[in-house]
Amino acid sequence: MDEKEKAVIKNATPEIEMNMIIKLYNKKQISLENAASNLNMTVPEFEELLKQHRKSA
Repeated sequence: MDEKEKAVIKNATPEIEMNMIIKLYNKKQISLENAASNLNMTVPEFEELLKQHRKSA
């Protein structure tokens, strides 16, 4: 993740931040653990979020 992406995430609303982190995870640019950590979630919570996100997409 480059500095521009980090700056955008830092200044994003929670929903935009969540969507960006999911996109980074889906592109395999960050790990499952890192994605969950960035959203202050546990790995199981993040996995559940991913399931819900995929259903709504």
